[in-house]
Order: sequence, then C-alpha cells, then structure tokens
Amino acid sequence: MATQALAQEAAGPAPANIEMTSAAEGTVLNELSKEPLQGVKVDLFPVDATSGDPNWDAAAYSAVTDIAGRFRVENARPGKYEVACSKDGFIPGRVVPGAVSGPERVTLAPAETRGGLRYTLAPAAIVSGRVLDEDHKPLRNASVALPMPFGPENGKHGMILRLAAVKTNETGEYRLNSLWPGDYYLEATPPPAVVGAGATATKSVSDGPRRALVPTYYPNASDPAQATLIRVSAGQELVGQDIVLRKEKVVNVSGHVLANDGAPAKGVSLSLAPRYLVGSSYAIDADDQGAFTFQDLQPGDYLLLAIDKSRNDSPVTYIQLPVGDDDRGDVTLRMQMLEASGAFVLEGSDKKDMDYSGCHISAMPAASDLVGGTGAAAKRDGTFRLARLTAGSVTLTALCRAGGESYIQSIMVGGADVFGTEIDSADLVGNGIKVIVRNDAASASGALDISSEKRAALKSPVALLIPTDVRLRRTGVSVISAIDANNHYQHTGVRPGEYLAFAFEEANSSAFDDPHFYALVQSRGERVTLAPGESKTLSLKLLPWPPEFADRIHP
Repeated sequence: MATQALAQEAAGPAPANIEMTSAAEGTVLNELSKEPLQGVKVDLFPVDATSGDPNWDAAAYSAVTDIAGRFRVENARPGKYEVACSKDGFIPGRVVPGAVSGPERVTLAPAETRGGLRYTLAPAAIVSGRVLDEDHKPLRNASVALPMPFGPENGKHGMILRLAAVKTNETGEYRLNSLWPGDYYLEATPPPAVVGAGATATKSVSDGPRRALVPTYYPNASDPAQATLIRVSAGQELVGQDIVLRKEKVVNVSGHVLANDGAPAKGVSLSLAPRYLVGSSYAIDADDQGAFTFQDLQPGDYLLLAIDKSRNDSPVTYIQLPVGDDDRGDVTLRMQMLEASGAFVLEGSDKKDMDYSGCHISAMPAASDLVGGTGAAAKRDGTFRLARLTAGSVTLTALCRAGGESYIQSIMVGGADVFGTEIDSADLVGNGIKVIVRNDAASASGALDISSEKRAALKSPVALLIPTDVRLRRTGVSVISAIDANNHYQHTGVRPGEYLAFAFEEANSSAFDDPHFYALVQSRGERVTLAPGESKTLSLKLLPWPPEFADRIHP
C-alpha cells in the first residue's frame, strides 16, 4: 500500500492531551477525468474565531495524497479550518456537493476523525503563440499577458491581470501556463527597447507625433474594445495565438516630481497606467533632479503614480493625466505624506469596555480601488492612525467584528457621513475620523426548494443580499452565505437597511459592486428591508449566475 505524508507542521501549540487531537481524511480527484490525484498537498488553515477569516499566515496541518488520491491529516487541534488543495499544473478545486461543512471549511471536534471529504482539482489551461512586428518578423523580449474583463469603467471595460506577464524567446514565442478557465484579452507589449516602458527618464520631448509599435490585443487591435476575447477551458492547451503588433501615432510626455517641500524629488519610481487598464503600466525612474520622460505613448487617459523607493512605507501619489495628440513637457507631480487619526465608537448600546481590536479602516484612492491605498487596525480602545494616505480623493470603508452582531453604521468626517463616498484626504487630516459602530445587526434565513438531482449537480450555491444604496455597494456591505446540503442558508451580522435578496447557483463577490451587474439582476431580486435587530425568513428561487458575468466564475 502506498504511504501517505501525514501532518507535517502543527498550527499553534499542540493540545495538552494528545488523545484529544483530531483528524481529517478523504480523497482528491481530477475534476475532468474523475481519476485519483497523487501528490496533492492538502492544508488545513485555522479559522479565526473573532473575524471568521482563515489565518493564512499560521502554520497549517498538512498531508499529501497517495497514489489512490487519499489523504489523512492527523494530530490537529479541535476547531474550524479552511481547506486548501494545491498541485502544480492544477487550479484550486471545490468540495464535491454533499461533503461536510460547506464548500471549503471543516469543523473538527475533540478526538474526532472526520472522514469522507472529497475534493476536485481541474487541470490548468495553457495559451501559446508568437509576437510579430508589422513585417511579421518575430519579436524577442516582448511581454505577453492575459488581462481579464472586469467591468465598465467610464464607458470602457476595465481589466485586471490574472497573472504576471511572460517574455517572448528568440523566435518570438511565448507560453502562458497555469491559467484559470475564463475569457481573456491577450495583450502583447513591445520590448523595452521599442516602447516607452523602457525609456530613460531624462530623454527630452520630441518635435511632434510619430508612429511606433504599441501594445496590441489579439489578434491585431490597439484598442481592447476592438479586440477578440479568447476563451480557455480547464485542461485546454490553446496554441497558435499569434499577435501582430500595430504601429500607431505616439507622443512623449515629460515632467518633474517634487518633494512635499517643493524641491526636486530623488529616488522616485513612476508608473503610467492606461485609465481603463488596471494592473498594467509603463514604469521608469525619475532622475536625481526629479525629471522623467515616458516615450512612445498612445493618446488617451492615464493615471500617473509615484512611489519613493527609499521608503518602505511610501504612499502612492497619483494624478489623472490626459495625453493628447502632441508631446507634453509640463507635467508636475508633488509627493505628499499625509496621515489622519480617529476612533471607532459604539452607539446604541450600554456595553462598557468594548474591545475594538477586531476593527479595521481602509482609505483607497477614488480613481481606482485596485491601485494604492492604506489601512489601519484599531487599538483596543478604538483609536487608530491612518498613515501613508494617498493625496487626492479617497474612499473610506471599515469593518468591525468587536463582539456581538456589530456593523458599521457610518463614518463621520467634519459632521458628514462619508461611508462609501469620495472625500479629499486633506479633509481627513484636518477633521479627524469617527467610525460609528452598532451591535444590533439584523439577520435573514430561508430554505430553497431544490430537487436532490439538481442539488447534486451544484458546486457552490449561495444566498446573497445586495444593498439598494449604490454608496453601500462600494463598502463591502453585501452579504453572501453558502446554501448547505439541506438547502438552508442564514445571513447574520447584516447591517440594517434595504436589500435585494437572491439565491444563485454560483457567484463571485467581485461583481457585487459593478453597476452593470446590479442593473442586470435587480429585476430578479426580492426587495427586503431589515430593521435593527430584526430577523426575517425569506422565500427565494434559485437563479443561474448571469452568463454576462460567467468569466468571474472559476472551478
């Protein structure tokens, strides 16, 4: 019989009585072939009792599957765990419907052996091809990436990068491995010697527009709106995805970076990201006089970001930068170091000695919720300090799990509630921040009528509450709960207010604050209003996840 690698490292100190330790055992299968998978690492990460979140930094109890796909994790402390399965060449799978404790978590009682756990892993996809210039000659050292459609941004589709870009070899060939299934744009960027990403920081502005190779989307589009999405499935190898780079009109943009005192800034790293393309940028360093030049840029709207490389705690300073049809040499960006302070305060309760150490506040740049930002954890007394604030407009959000069914009622700055709205970070410095917490949260529950045959085919059905207030949809107030094997769900810790309630066959929370998603599904939701401390029973019908957002769902 093949041997198994059992628990390798304990998560925290071992129980005093070794006879009270627990175990978990089961199998891992190939999701496509349903055959056992050998060599899968199965980790059990402890779930924090206060926050309800897995502690990914803790040492996990681990095991590795044998030739029959079996694993057994031993000597675990009793408690709740997040289960993670990993193997090179595969993407994370979900628990087979009907397994214990929902999609990804197990609870181990003292001296219990929890058996019958079944997991699946799907083979990753591969995309390969070549990058060619306008004469169809191969380009060495070009960058190739797969931005994923992410939702509308000022009338255009935004994107994120699912994985880091790869470089082409001597014959212009590239190979992108370990891909999740989904729809992607395929983007190729010319080598540094050709495009502005590798430009020296001090080259002067040229005499006017000219033509050069520019970032191009498969098969041959300079604008992603004109590109063709490619769809990859689990285990698929998509070959021959060649991109011919376009030559378009380009300009140079130059300027200076100033320190907070107005003097030339030294040691500054700059990046210029197209406004619609989050996660992709041209990067250069300013010289010792703070001067910089980005070469061969296409006209369009950009975000210019700067970071002080000499500081580990440097905030991101950014400005919105429109680039027209002519060269620019007048750009000025001033580095600023701002910080603000405030406190979490409990209202509507007589509770004394509230411990706020489970509370957290974040300030994200309003221009993009994926660029920069800072956050702070509250002390036990509720006070906090937000350091490294980004200059300009920011959006404040907060989370508090300070005992009971607590939630964020409002974030007050200068007498105004700015929870989920934009505010200039300079106003935070002068007025302070008061985060109002209440512990009279609402709850909602229900059961769905799902046939056993239908339920067996579902992987991760969920119930969902989305606020009708667009301001709150930006703050993470939406509530998502698993529908268990008995077709029941329960929402707890819900902020009182008006919601649309749904039950979906599967879902991805990244869509919840997307206005396009809300407009698409709002007519199908059940409107529900929850008062402080109220508990309601809902009657929902199971809906398919909108096909327009199918690219957000991954096995």
